[in-house]
Amino acid sequence: MTNPQRNLCRHNVLDRGCHICVVVEDAGKRMADTINLTLISFPWDTLVHTWMAFRLDNGETDGVKYETKADAVKHQIDERWFCFFCMRRAMGGVTARDCQLFINVHRYVYDTGGTAAFIEPDVDVIISSRSNDILQRGMNPSGRY
Repeated sequence: MTNPQRNLCRHNVLDRGCHICVVVEDAGKRMADTINLTLISFPWDTLVHTWMAFRLDNGETDGVKYETKADAVKHQIDERWFCFFCMRRAMGGVTARDCQLFINVHRYVYDTGGTAAFIEPDVDVIISSRSNDILQRGMNPSGRY
């Protein structure tokens, strides 16, 4: 039996998902640069409903804007080598740290036997910080306590 505590960092967070301990690799930097460049190169209404596929090993993309996550998954050689990013989540830009965490979470999902389609086809792995607050702290979704 494995010890669930061994994958936790000193902040008691899954070591691959700690925003404080994360080490930003070239893959995270490359993914962030590509997303931010895409945001200034295409109109909002084109990007708000598109997905992009990024390689987990180096953060590169084919540059294609897919209409659905299912399309993005279908057009890759092996989905376990990619993470799929919904551009709607980044309309204000992203940081290299955000992208590295995104890559790390996907690596973890694949390493533990998950697939890109383990949830709704057009739903992203990452939830918003507001949703996280609601789940973790029992916050009232209406914002009132």
